[in-house]
Amino acid sequence: RAPCRQRQYYWSGLAMICSSLPPRRSSARQSVGMLDLASDIARIRMLWYAFAIVLSSACGVQAEEVCAPKPALTIAAEPSEDALIVLPARVGDNQTRVLLDTGSAWSLISAKLVRRLRLKPKSLAPRYYVDVAGGRMHHYVTIPNVALGSLIFSIDFVVLPDAAEEGLWEATLGATVLSRFDVEIDNLARTIRLHHPYAACRSKLAPVTEKWVEIPFTFDTQIPEFAAILDGKSVRTVFDTGASRSLMDLGLARRLWGITPNSPGVSRRGKLTLPGGKTLPLYAYRFKQLGIAGLAFDDVEVLLADLDVVPFTLGMSEIRHLHLYIAFERRRIYATRPNTQR
Repeated sequence: RAPCRQRQYYWSGLAMICSSLPPRRSSARQSVGMLDLASDIARIRMLWYAFAIVLSSACGVQAEEVCAPKPALTIAAEPSEDALIVLPARVGDNQTRVLLDTGSAWSLISAKLVRRLRLKPKSLAPRYYVDVAGGRMHHYVTIPNVALGSLIFSIDFVVLPDAAEEGLWEATLGATVLSRFDVEIDNLARTIRLHHPYAACRSKLAPVTEKWVEIPFTFDTQIPEFAAILDGKSVRTVFDTGASRSLMDLGLARRLWGITPNSPGVSRRGKLTLPGGKTLPLYAYRFKQLGIAGLAFDDVEVLLADLDVVPFTLGMSEIRHLHLYIAFERRRIYATRPNTQR
């Protein structure tokens, strides 16, 4: 704990109070002098007690120091029907849109944009990027001048195959980029704020109030992962702003709840196209309740597909109702629900 900065003030105050005491009068009688001395000592002792109480209170206030991370960028998200966070950006010399993707470690880029930038992809060998269904991507490009507002990044992008579906965005920003900052996602205002992390301060963060819940997390391949309770079962969970809907591996649903494509309440929902271009049969099931560190969601529809072993992915269908502050260095997510109607 840092020393109390108010100490000098109260020391000075005590000195002034003590100096204001009336001088002890001399007396011919020793007993009167002794009484005066005892009285002065008692008064000084009371002042010391008062001083100690005030000093303790002042130090206690300082212990509740509030950290104020330095803002790095505030940027408004573009309109999106599925609430995905799509941001204006300049990638190389092309003005385009990028997707904020907290559920992916790597940043991704479309093959179409790579060709437009006249870049030659490099091999990731012996490594490769794996999507949630095990699809592999083997190439990447390095772009040294990616501009998001006033910030300039050098980013290694994994190149998506041509079979990947195109949407409002041509590239994504994954955790390898986002983790350089504290990331605040204000869904109500459709605004993203990046803050320089205040590593030296471990007290309460200025943007966070008592209405926020604190969610400790661990890293799984650089992605924040935490525990949630879904219909009475504990599941590994991630906040995935790159997913429009919440998603779960069908094998996990089978193991924990006995849910199969033929179970009551399960409906067929077409197909799921993954970043690698692979398509999977898609199902949907409604869980009664989801709990995350004091936040409760009722009647949560989750899409089910045969995925690799992945945590439960909470998508924008639920995240859109939250205000999030992801503090990567602290390994904490702070969340509140500004929209009380959900």
